[in-house]
Parts: sequence; C-alpha cells; structure tokens
Amino acid sequence: MFAKLREKIKGWKTIWANSIVGVPSLLYAAYLELSAVDFTPVIPTKYVAMFMVGWSLVGILLRVVTRGPVGSKEVRETE
Repeated sequence: MFAKLREKIKGWKTIWANSIVGVPSLLYAAYLELSAVDFTPVIPTKYVAMFMVGWSLVGILLRVVTRGPVGSKEVRETE
C-alpha cells in the first residue's frame, strides 16, 4: 500500500520541501521591495479590499466560463 504511494510521490517530496522554504522567502523579498512603493495614488487605501475581492471574482468567473481542464489545451465535453 505505502510502496505504491511512495513511488507516485517520488521526486515530488523534494519539490514540496523546497517550495515550503522558498515560497515564503520569495514573498518576503517581494514584500520588502513593494513596501517602498506608494500605491495610494493608483488605488486609494479604502478601496484596496474591494479591489482584491474584485480580482478574486474575476479569477473565479474565468475558471467557470473556460471549458478545458486546468493546465490543458483540450476541451472537455459539456454535459
């Protein structure tokens, strides 16, 4: 039982372990770089939350209206 699972995740453990360390480091570096930039002339502070919700809804809408599986160029059949 575990042998099949270990075979399936072979190589992925290393990627996940390095991602767990690397992604937060990357996000912190990006935060440090962007914290020096003042975005308030572009998006006033009181609208930032609404802006983020809007972008999230656009992403959800795009996922709903697309017909292919994620990461694939083939089109799934509509039911």
